[in-house]
Amino acid sequence: MEIAEIDSRTALRIVQMPFMKTWNHGKDHAVTEIARVLAKADLSALQEVLSHPRLQGGITDSLITTFALLVLGRTEPEAAAAIERLPWVQDGVDRPRREDTTYGHEPPTKYEQEVVLNLSYIAANSPHALMSLLGKPWMQDSVSEEEHFLIAKIYELVEWDAVAGGRIVAMPFLDTLEPRDNSLLNSLLELKRYRADLLPHLLRHGDLIGGIADENRVTAILASLEILFPEYGALFRSSAWIEDGVTDFEFGSILSLHRLAIGSQDLIRLLALKPWVQDGLTRVETYVIAHLTGVNPTQAANILGMPFLEHIHDADAAAVGSLTYLSGTAGNYYLQEVLLHPTLRGGITDELAHVVAVLHNMGEFRPDLVVALLDPEQVRVERRTVRLPLGGETILAVVRIGPGSQNTMELLEQAVRSHEEFMGEAYPKRYLGTLAADISPVGGVAYPKGTITIGRDNDYRLIAHESAHMYWGPFVAWIAEGAATFLEDVAVNRRDGVPLTPYYRGECPSADSIQAYEQFYERTGTPPDGNCPYSLGSGLFKDLYFSLGDDAFRQGFRRLYLATRDRSYRGECVGRTAGICYVGAAFVKNAPPEAAAIAGPIIHRWYYG
Repeated sequence: MEIAEIDSRTALRIVQMPFMKTWNHGKDHAVTEIARVLAKADLSALQEVLSHPRLQGGITDSLITTFALLVLGRTEPEAAAAIERLPWVQDGVDRPRREDTTYGHEPPTKYEQEVVLNLSYIAANSPHALMSLLGKPWMQDSVSEEEHFLIAKIYELVEWDAVAGGRIVAMPFLDTLEPRDNSLLNSLLELKRYRADLLPHLLRHGDLIGGIADENRVTAILASLEILFPEYGALFRSSAWIEDGVTDFEFGSILSLHRLAIGSQDLIRLLALKPWVQDGLTRVETYVIAHLTGVNPTQAANILGMPFLEHIHDADAAAVGSLTYLSGTAGNYYLQEVLLHPTLRGGITDELAHVVAVLHNMGEFRPDLVVALLDPEQVRVERRTVRLPLGGETILAVVRIGPGSQNTMELLEQAVRSHEEFMGEAYPKRYLGTLAADISPVGGVAYPKGTITIGRDNDYRLIAHESAHMYWGPFVAWIAEGAATFLEDVAVNRRDGVPLTPYYRGECPSADSIQAYEQFYERTGTPPDGNCPYSLGSGLFKDLYFSLGDDAFRQGFRRLYLATRDRSYRGECVGRTAGICYVGAAFVKNAPPEAAAIAGPIIHRWYYG
């Protein structure tokens, strides 16, 4: 501890305090750092703070923010007093988190300690920035997850450049919070990676003289591109898809371009020449750009120059996603192995994109499987374009080594059509790549990028389950697996012409409720039984289905899907109970009263036992 070099007795006194008995890296480091700074400036002031009546017994985990505010009060008393006047600070930032025992709703108080610490750091760097921030209406109530992350970014900006950061905090775009605000602050922070003096330079740009408001956030990103690369920034600014107004999706596209430009000037030059960039970015094209930011710039430039990216299709995007995954494993070795394979010497073609898209489906990298899949003599690719009633044109692909079942594609199409009809929402993927290979111990696995693996290529139940995960992707295990199992049962029973049965398949012998399952998982780090999320989740949904009836259940099921897809309640449904909070919102809170009255007790019984 650096404080020991200043005064060993003070250092020893801090080390012996209760907060040091259990190490919480972020908060405990914050205490020692705050103490170090004050000790360096005024040792006697630190000693007085440590002896303050509010810290009798030493600094405990619940007094970390109290200590930070006492230290701040020595140098910026007005700032410290302003933070302490916040209603949610007066309410106590260290109190235990409350739980609504009906649906596991947890008020978002878990971030309040971290936020107070960040507010103290902001004040220490720029009291003006702090007072501007405290004047925002959203600072008055309890702290959401989104607000927590945004305040941390504001601290980074102020720490980087106190004057420019203070100006940004006072700008009107932060008066009300939207997802674009967090994204914009991320982009501003990315400038630091490129050149340390860019932030004040950007704020002097002619288009930003009046500051950044809600309506000109995109102008800040375009101005940044123009400063970084004048010829390319002007090109993007003049694109018709920007001139006619920017949607949320297009705003994300511009952010991806900005991130890529900061990473490599060669990449932005190559992108600027692509006709699919100049005529406006589609969702799948933005996906490609966003994933290229995760690849080594030299390799990304190599990939961008390959034939399959001359025109972008959904299979091409899945292939880029697979390459990005490989770049993040084994120190980039796996991606190098793939790109250097003789079959790819001339680059990835449209045909090879289907094979590359499923290379990451192996879980653990299998060189022998890669060699076989990239061998034109061994690999077989079957494609089918289907037109779904809601999703429109969708490409299905089956990739396998050697011959296999003749009806895999037929089963895949049946499953996708069944899922879309029941959900009443467009199938989420315009491309579904399927690796038919017995490489998963559970028989199958689904990946959110739009690919699945099936170990038995004529097993309709397995195919239906994995393809259902395109709706029910990574979120809470018992929701994802339970909902996919429910759709699997619906698809199988429809094909067999028999009604859905009210009994759920399988059991969970080690937990008699969803809460018990979650608590066991949280306590041990391992699920109590591999089948639990499937049986408990599908059991709840089947109970709701037969109790509510087909129409009311479908409405609630659809609301749950849309909410989990969009993370609609990320600010209020947090922690271990996020899953039951979402289910309660979908089937009770936002349901008609008669349906809510039926669903409430069922959800309570399945969750609490």
